[in-house]
Amino acid sequence: MLNQQILLWCGALLISLVLTGFLGVKYYIHQKIQAGIESGIATYILQTQNQAIRLKELQTKEYQEEDPKIKEKIITKYQVIQEKDLSCENQLKEIKNALELFYNPNSNVHP
Repeated sequence: MLNQQILLWCGALLISLVLTGFLGVKYYIHQKIQAGIESGIATYILQTQNQAIRLKELQTKEYQEEDPKIKEKIITKYQVIQEKDLSCENQLKEIKNALELFYNPNSNVHP
């Protein structure tokens, strides 16, 4: 009878060890899967951020290329008009040229 009890306890111990091992392996696999998913999410986020940075870099380069042209337009559009001849006809002509230059900066009218 003592042998049967020892065998019973040994069997129970063996079953509990097998179950503990199974649960440990299951937990390890779960952790590896979760780490893989988190790694995939982090990679996706990193790629998205890099794409946004490249887009901003391209926009900055385009702006830097356009900046001198914009400044030149502003300087041309808001030039100080200095009249040489103070006659009414010449003043009217200068005003028309200034308005033409203001509303149509690409026109060939120069003060």
